[in-house]
Amino acid sequence: NATARPPEVFDPAEADLHQLVLAVATAADVSQRDPAKAVELANRAIELHPSDANNWNNLGVAQYRAGSWQAAVEALEKADAMIEGGDRPHRMFLAMALWQLGNQDKARELYAQGAAWIAAHGSSAAPTRPDRRVRALPQVLQ
Repeated sequence: NATARPPEVFDPAEADLHQLVLAVATAADVSQRDPAKAVELANRAIELHPSDANNWNNLGVAQYRAGSWQAAVEALEKADAMIEGGDRPHRMFLAMALWQLGNQDKARELYAQGAAWIAAHGSSAAPTRPDRRVRALPQVLQ
């Protein structure tokens, strides 16, 4: 399983960049995360496939992990706009980035949309596993 290996063993030339970015940005073991590398890989994926909303979403997730809240919001909003009806489950990271920027009202709104989508479709249908901060959002956003 590629996501269980440390980031340094991945070969970007052979790996699916989409999965690689998520693995490096959101590894369950925080010591295996490398947000700067994830941003680099996400930008590379965008260069290869600029019209792929997943690549923009991944860039936003990576930028969030790197602490670049505004850049994360811009990338995540671009990804959301590229998907008809928006990208409900990925709005969790957008909600977290907006919260970091002080926009709690919009963060609450987007969190509610993402939570409703996951409730209707199940968490296994969500493209990324929930972050521990996402799981804590109901308490934080009240």
